[in-house]
Amino acid sequence: MDTDQRDQSDELADNELNTEVASHLEWIHQEGTQWLRTYRVRRTELEQEIDVRWSAAFDAFDLLILVCQRAVTSIDHETLPEPAVRTSAMFMALVPNAIRACQIAKEVRVLIGAGYAAAATSRWRTYMKVKL
Repeated sequence: MDTDQRDQSDELADNELNTEVASHLEWIHQEGTQWLRTYRVRRTELEQEIDVRWSAAFDAFDLLILVCQRAVTSIDHETLPEPAVRTSAMFMALVPNAIRACQIAKEVRVLIGAGYAAAATSRWRTYMKVKL
């Protein structure tokens, strides 16, 4: 294939791509807003169904997260107020891990509530690694 044929082939591909992009942009302009509204309604309905079905479990999980956060906060501010203790190796290793575990637990809760069970399971595995 010579240079002229390659240039023509590239130009043809560019034209096809531009046509395809223009088609998608036109669809977004004409129908995208309605499609987005429908998507959001369906997503909200799913999240409400999940919340109704699992509300007791979610309440228990949320309470556990809050208790853990309170424990970490009290360790950080009340239990070890002395600067020498707060800079100890054990303190420096455990408290950031506990804070990270609370954050990951919140992420798991959000993912479960939104219907992303596989992603929540993945984050939970991360939580277990931090916990260890």
